[in-house]
Amino acid sequence: MKSRRIIFFLFNSLFLFIGCGTTEKTLVDCYSIERFKRLSLPKFEAHVINLKPSDTLQNSQISRFDIYTQIAWNKIRFIKQGDLFEANYTLSLNVNKNDSLVVSKEINLQPRTFNYEATQLSINDFNLQTFHIDSGKYKIQIQLTDNISGLKYRTQFLAEARNFNSTATLSNGLLLEASNGKLKPLFLNDIRFRADRDTLVYYQELYNVNSLDPIKIVSEFKVRQPMKLSSEKSRSFYYPDSAACGLPFATTLQKYERIITPTSEKRIQLIDTFIVPLQQQYYFQRNVVYSKSKNIKDTLITSGLMNINDNYFPQLSNLEDSLTVTKYILFNYEWDSLSVLKTNSEKRNWLTSWWQKHGGISKKNEFYERAKDANLLFTSCDAGFRLPMGVVFIVSGYPNNIECQGLNNEMWQYILNNQNFYFNFRKSGTDEKTSFYNLQPFSMDENFWRYSIEQWRKK
Repeated sequence: MKSRRIIFFLFNSLFLFIGCGTTEKTLVDCYSIERFKRLSLPKFEAHVINLKPSDTLQNSQISRFDIYTQIAWNKIRFIKQGDLFEANYTLSLNVNKNDSLVVSKEINLQPRTFNYEATQLSINDFNLQTFHIDSGKYKIQIQLTDNISGLKYRTQFLAEARNFNSTATLSNGLLLEASNGKLKPLFLNDIRFRADRDTLVYYQELYNVNSLDPIKIVSEFKVRQPMKLSSEKSRSFYYPDSAACGLPFATTLQKYERIITPTSEKRIQLIDTFIVPLQQQYYFQRNVVYSKSKNIKDTLITSGLMNINDNYFPQLSNLEDSLTVTKYILFNYEWDSLSVLKTNSEKRNWLTSWWQKHGGISKKNEFYERAKDANLLFTSCDAGFRLPMGVVFIVSGYPNNIECQGLNNEMWQYILNNQNFYFNFRKSGTDEKTSFYNLQPFSMDENFWRYSIEQWRKK
């Protein structure tokens, strides 16, 4: 079977377990400021799965939190110690209820490697901490401190610890990757499937069902309905097309069904394996239909969004993406001449020749590195390099100032020759996975935009 090289992103929210996702409460109001921080601070990922504790715990009100964290090695600093390269960071986890600290843990970790190149890669350091607490709603605060650089990154989110001792109940789910017979949790960002990793595993637990009563599990992966292609040959470079973000998830791409008959009434592990093709974003829905005695049925629903990208993400991985991002700095006649080429080989040769005339390989690498950073910063309902903030960032770079105008508006200010130029963005949607900041019409200066383009086109 041909391997599928993809990245899976965990659900931003699952309806079944209220507040147990990884939605972050950012420390600043500005969306873009928080994201620009991610390029320099030791940004990490965190996820909570709420499970029923071991039956040896007698207190029926006790619930179990498994808190997974992940930090990429290239987000922390390594120093040479003899023959080794060593990092040193501290994870501080606080679980709060009603603004009072319930329990805390502090863990010191020291990743080591003989290979300097490994310290520059997105190799992930995983950690799991388990908490047994009373049922109820909690605020979880996690801080990672890089003890070598002194830099810190903090996140907090809400989670509910439920009482699993009454009716038929599902735990929330955990995504896992299957590799060489081993399972690893998957997180929000930068999870990469290599040649031997092409399987997504979804893990849940089901409690308090009667033995021999049938259970039907239906899992669906839905995609957005196709966007109508424009017949226009040369679209505007100033207002990138984000229409795909508003399309409904109306097409079922894959559907899995199975029926099981439990032999235990206490705890049933539901483990399903999927091989899902590359797609920017899916809507995942999972119905567990429990047929109880006397013809009574319960349907327990899990649903949420996941992004899937290829193995090279956040870098541009194919010719189509390279063409799309280069279009931002091409003139109309150049794009038109490129568009009529028939083969990929012809298009690659055209791009190579164009960059040779406009700054060479160093300028080309700098431009595509900017596109990679745009993916890291702004990916939501689509890849960051296709969304308006990503486009402005790629072409014009970091703004000199950012002004937050409420929760849904931002203004980026650029200063050139003592003149101010502005880009106004407005948030579209409320969910982080489906929302993005759209560039407002007539909110940018065309002269500054052309100046920014010309800086990339210089020899």
